[in-house]
Amino acid sequence: MPNRIETERLCLRKYQLGDEISLFDTYFSNIEATRYLQRLPHVTIQQTKNVLEKWADHCWSTHNPDFAWVISDKNTQLAMGLLYFFNQENHGEIHFGLGVNFHGCGYMTEALIGGIKYLKQNHVTNVISSFCAEEHLASQNVLIKAGFKLDKDKTHWAQFPMLDDQFHPCFTYRMELEDYE
Repeated sequence: MPNRIETERLCLRKYQLGDEISLFDTYFSNIEATRYLQRLPHVTIQQTKNVLEKWADHCWSTHNPDFAWVISDKNTQLAMGLLYFFNQENHGEIHFGLGVNFHGCGYMTEALIGGIKYLKQNHVTNVISSFCAEEHLASQNVLIKAGFKLDKDKTHWAQFPMLDDQFHPCFTYRMELEDYE
């Protein structure tokens, strides 16, 4: 079961009623923030609330190996984004998203590093991977800054409905937690 994590500026935590408002406005419904997601933008706050209740609330209380942290400002508790973790037997996949109002401030790298430290300290998995569209430089930069290495042997293709209905080449990144400091 995930726990609350605090970093210098952020808190990674369970869903709290009201998080859906800022996350809907700046992330889930935002065309820019959803460009490289494998889903369409949300059209209602209820859609966002349902996702948060499932991934960042219900999955916490049922000890589900797959879960999400709400990324919030440590001082104001304003919800800024999500950090998802999918556990696949000694291998985890991590994905993330941040509201457009919070881009370019280093928040996502800080949140990702906090999540990785938690996964290592709690022996949740030995290997973490992620993927992103080859043209999505911001995600690549976050992964590299957090310590991920490009996995040149693994090819991944994904659809991003906000771009088009085609499959796009993706870079796969990998991290061995035993090597992580």
